[in-house]
Amino acid sequence: MKRCIALLLFVFMPAFVMADTISQSDFYGTWKVTDNTGTLVCIISKDTWAIKFDDESLTVNILKWEKVDNSSIKTFQIFPVGFRITIQQLDGSVASTLLYIDSDKKHLLMPEFTEDIVLTKQ
Repeated sequence: MKRCIALLLFVFMPAFVMADTISQSDFYGTWKVTDNTGTLVCIISKDTWAIKFDDESLTVNILKWEKVDNSSIKTFQIFPVGFRITIQQLDGSVASTLLYIDSDKKHLLMPEFTEDIVLTKQ
């Protein structure tokens, strides 16, 4: 029984520790990924999110930051926590997206894209 409890603490403790130390400011800055379709750059600040894909770009306002735990069995170990970002889209409507960060705070996961996209802090 003690081994089982110790194993559970070992598996789940890092996410809880990370959740206590994560801040929305950890997401601020320039993030980038390049694949065979091009280069995606995200510049995130407290209240704006600029997205650049090759020659196209747009900037949206961030209305709300809400801490969330990653519930995906596939990505939880590397990206345990993050934020749900509520944004005002260019047409005025409101939407939200998820961003998860790794424990080193050097990679972001954007799971709502067709493939999980991982951006690297620049």
